[in-house]
Amino acid sequence: MKNEVRVRGVLPSVVMVAAVSLFASAEPAFSEVVEARKAYDFVDSLGVATHISRKNGVMNDEGWAIIGDAIAEAGFRYVRATITNGIGVERVRDMYETHGIRFNLKIDTRPLFGGGGQAAALDQARIDEMIAMTKEVGVDAILSYEGPNEYNAQKDYNPDWAGQLRSFMGRMYDRLKADPEIAGKPVVAPSIWRRKTADYQAMGDISNLTDKGGLHNYNGARLPSHALERRIEDAQIMTGDQPIWVTEFGYNTSVDYPEKEYPITEYSHAKYLPRYAAEFFIRPEVEKAFNYQIIDEWPMAEKPDKAWGLLRNDFSKRPAFYAI
Repeated sequence: MKNEVRVRGVLPSVVMVAAVSLFASAEPAFSEVVEARKAYDFVDSLGVATHISRKNGVMNDEGWAIIGDAIAEAGFRYVRATITNGIGVERVRDMYETHGIRFNLKIDTRPLFGGGGQAAALDQARIDEMIAMTKEVGVDAILSYEGPNEYNAQKDYNPDWAGQLRSFMGRMYDRLKADPEIAGKPVVAPSIWRRKTADYQAMGDISNLTDKGGLHNYNGARLPSHALERRIEDAQIMTGDQPIWVTEFGYNTSVDYPEKEYPITEYSHAKYLPRYAAEFFIRPEVEKAFNYQIIDEWPMAEKPDKAWGLLRNDFSKRPAFYAI
């Protein structure tokens, strides 16, 4: 309430100063011509991430019915996910047939529990199996494919991570492009954990194995535009001038449990998230951006570092859900 009073008291004087400056200036108020863009294109640039093949906790069948409807209600046209089992196949197929939502599907052979710290190595022998599973949903439901998630997080105990990832991407790309049914689906570069410049450099130019660049972009509690140009430049080390897909971005909201993250309030979350999406949209290098993620899969008190959702763990909607 105190903030509202302060804003209401200051705002009229700010408007008056702006008006005086406008009429007193000898120069035009707006000298840069900005080309208008369609609202449709802005919505078409956005997606959301979820772990569609999980079946525990809120991701059980009853929970997924709520989550799937929420994705559609929010207006997302695209979802980033990994299919690792029949549950994932069924859910992707249903989302496409019911809502017309299409999927950016990761090919990542490691266990589904996720996170950059997974100790398992990539298994090239399973690439064909995973691709075949994605085709079970119907190729029209597939928007694109993406390489493994944040494999460089293994570098402290896996010094050959970059060589393994390049080799995996080579086989994955060749197998996808050799299949006439899905050869036209773009392949998105693998994501780099914590956007380490040295790790992009370790991967080097892999643009012959990708169609789109990839970026995970988190700012802690900073503004959406923080260091974005530099991070885009780092991603371009791997994929040159290919359009970039930001396959994860978002904010943590665990303000009551801040020991593991740099959280912001839910009020700030609602303000920052649409602005974050707009920051990507106005940059010509960025083509699509996927918010991480649709729901908190654990109670905040149990895992505050997982509080990134547009929905809380009890399925209630955060203000950012409505803002988006």
